[in-house]
Amino acid sequence: MKRLLLLAVLAVIVWYGWHHLGDLKSKSLHDAVLVNHSGHTIERIRVKIGPETLVRESLADGESATMTFKGDQDAAFEIVYQPKVTNGAERHWSGGAFTHGPVQSRHTFEFVADDAVIWTSALKERSK
Repeated sequence: MKRLLLLAVLAVIVWYGWHHLGDLKSKSLHDAVLVNHSGHTIERIRVKIGPETLVRESLADGESATMTFKGDQDAAFEIVYQPKVTNGAERHWSGGAFTHGPVQSRHTFEFVADDAVIWTSALKERSK
């Protein structure tokens, strides 16, 4: 009798996990926020987090953009971008750290004067 009850509880757990797996995966998305305070337009922005690459073709001065990423592994951020005033010369930035896991995070990359990037990270607020 105890085995039958244990088997029934296990079956309910497996059924619940199978039907809610999509909910668990979709909630583990992280944000990369690009903010341009550089004084000029930035083009061809590529944000690399491990094997994932986020792409934004253009970001005007004073504009911001939010992109989501899955983040399946720990990695440092790498950004390649072209300030419009440099006539096509690419700039590279790397740093920060991303730790994968169930805790959702928001990573902000602020492009400022002198082609510098300021990275900040915070936990995302839980949606209810």
